[in-house]
Amino acid sequence: MTHALLFDSLYTMKNKQKKIAVIGITYPFRGGISHYTTILARSLRKLYDVTFISFKRQYPKILFPGVTQYDYSANTIKEENSAIIDSVNPLTWLKAARKARDFGAEVAIFQWYNPFFAFVVYVVTRQLKKYGVKPVIICHNVIPHEASIFNRILTKIAFLHCDDFLVHSKADMDNLRAIKSDAKILKGYHPTYDVFDYESSSEGEARAKLGITEGKVILFFGYIRKYKGLDVLIEAFAKVRGKLKARLLIVGEFYDDKKKYTELIEKLGLTDSVTIVDEYVPNEAVSQYYHASDVVILPYTSASQSGIVQIAYALGKPIIATDAGGLPDVVIDGVTGYVVKKRDVANLADGIMRFYGDSDLKRFNQNITKELEKYSWDSLVETLSNLFGYQERP
Repeated sequence: MTHALLFDSLYTMKNKQKKIAVIGITYPFRGGISHYTTILARSLRKLYDVTFISFKRQYPKILFPGVTQYDYSANTIKEENSAIIDSVNPLTWLKAARKARDFGAEVAIFQWYNPFFAFVVYVVTRQLKKYGVKPVIICHNVIPHEASIFNRILTKIAFLHCDDFLVHSKADMDNLRAIKSDAKILKGYHPTYDVFDYESSSEGEARAKLGITEGKVILFFGYIRKYKGLDVLIEAFAKVRGKLKARLLIVGEFYDDKKKYTELIEKLGLTDSVTIVDEYVPNEAVSQYYHASDVVILPYTSASQSGIVQIAYALGKPIIATDAGGLPDVVIDGVTGYVVKKRDVANLADGIMRFYGDSDLKRFNQNITKELEKYSWDSLVETLSNLFGYQERP
């Protein structure tokens, strides 16, 4: 064994003695946060001793806006975990804190994405501090897109017993500073979701499966909510449709009134050029929509960051995104895609035409490949290790 390999082995053995608790949702719950937390636990386990404490109930059914909270994918993304937390049962919150303490955790990592969980986070972090465990919060959205004074108050309550945070965008860093000015905050890139490419079909094969005959395909992917700006994209698509033989794929479950979008599509004469897939897409089917598309568009009117970008990058697809929130932090204008003005139909239409007018679309894929290293899970673990105060790998 070389000196380098021996040193690396000793370093890993030393870190395996460090104990970390990861607290958050995972399978059988669906969605990007579930996937993120699961892959984070998996990545941390490469270096540390990790207990994964998860939820047995996320939301009461009456409060969930979608069809189901559960993931019925054939290919599941999961890690060994202890499902303890019931979001409406404080006794389980205390049990989760004891689980982390009894494991001997030095650090406990939470995911923050919805003020609904404010009191869960408040109670667990308070107990953990009493036990001498350092709580760390990863913020996906410091403030919800549908912001209100009430949500700000809940966020402040949730963060009272935590001093260490990781964010994925400058926008979230600024929002967090406004709420907790003395916090220790590190910024790390949201890693790519490289777990969806179950079927590496070609563009032609993917389009054939979806019944697409047009030469150009634009993708909007993810839950449809008001702040996502889908209406802006539909209007922009109407402006370019006469110049491009293109199809717009709208793929995701509607959390906003679907009728207003279908009526807009009909009003603009786009019915034959738009495909709507109104469902939560199972893991094994995600890649076909990306492989079938030329570009992924995020016409958001507000944003901190987006896991949609990281799916696209993992599958080699360029992005057209607005200048909302942290999106320009990860979409490099003219390099990995284009950045346009939010809520600006004409500017988005120009961005689409600019993309298809590019004489070398393959360079976007090449540029994305070069960018992927900084979006690795290993890179995120290194940033978190710095936040924990653990020694960096030399």
